[in-house]
Amino acid sequence: MGFNIHYESPTRIVQYLTPVVPGGFSPDSSSSPVVYRSGTGETVTVGEDGLAPGHIVHFGAQVSVFLEDRGIIGTLDPEDMLIQSWFDGPHVCAIRENGFYHLPLRLYRWSGSE
Repeated sequence: MGFNIHYESPTRIVQYLTPVVPGGFSPDSSSSPVVYRSGTGETVTVGEDGLAPGHIVHFGAQVSVFLEDRGIIGTLDPEDMLIQSWFDGPHVCAIRENGFYHLPLRLYRWSGSE
């Protein structure tokens, strides 16, 4: 993307990011199927004016890259796909398989990328 950024930890990378959707979201296991909701009950839109491929999914202790809307089309849910690198090296997995599924997440894009 033309930026020269040295390695940063997941907590320090936030200085290079801009929120896609303000606030945090958690999996709502009381809904069926499960979707991600804010504390006020709002869901995350995937697509135009929302989360898109290449955006950063930040679990606090881990960051991943959003890849594909696979579950409920247009809404962030545990079936959606990420690219991440953790223990097994770089790989593609569903959010529910990434090891951080149970944690709240925040959604970002690289500052200056849109």
